[in-house]
Amino acid sequence: MKKITRFTIIVLTLISFLAGCTKRTTFEKENINSDIINHYAQFSFEIFSKLNEEDSDRSIYL
Repeated sequence: MKKITRFTIIVLTLISFLAGCTKRTTFEKENINSDIINHYAQFSFEIFSKLNEEDSDRSIYL
């Protein structure tokens, strides 16, 4: 019974990993808005700066 359960779990896990690998997504550089990317980068930098100010004596994992 344990072998069947183990085998079933392995097969279902492999199927779930392979199911997401069927289609490749591509992006055209002309359609990417650089302003949005710059705002995300600035936002991230501000968040990490504030975290560093508030908790500079502790390790933070995200």
